[in-house]
Amino acid sequence: MQLATKGFNVVLVSGTQSELTTLAQAIKSKYSGIQTKALAIGFERNDSADYEPLMALVKDLHIAILIDNVSKSNNIAIPFLETSGMEMDEIITINVNGTLKITQILELCMDLRKRGPTLTMGAFGSLLPTPFLATYSSSKAFVQH
Repeated sequence: MQLATKGFNVVLVSGTQSELTTLAQAIKSKYSGIQTKALAIGFERNDSADYEPLMALVKDLHIAILIDNVSKSNNIAIPFLETSGMEMDEIITINVNGTLKITQILELCMDLRKRGPTLTMGAFGSLLPTPFLATYSSSKAFVQH
């Protein structure tokens, strides 16, 4: 919404199409003339084919700013030794691989057009180990560094 107030068109990417549709409609109704595109990606699968629609969507766009907030935390705060392997894999896949893939795809478009900054969202848990959120904290520390 803040980018739209400044006149930027917006590309929205998330894992939930319904949330994307709602936000895109809110932007369009509040800021006339602002174009929005929305794409749902299943970040948890770590399948390169899932990112192909994003590459197709942005290849001809002039991306000026990337705000990357790909993230997943534990379902509940839980000791590390009790965290399921499936949950750990999902957190790492989404927070690390998802962030890297999205950034690489969009940075390539931005670099080709000599365009702007990338803001990757971190978390307080990346600065200090967070009790009962070890995998999340570790994945966010990776992103920060």
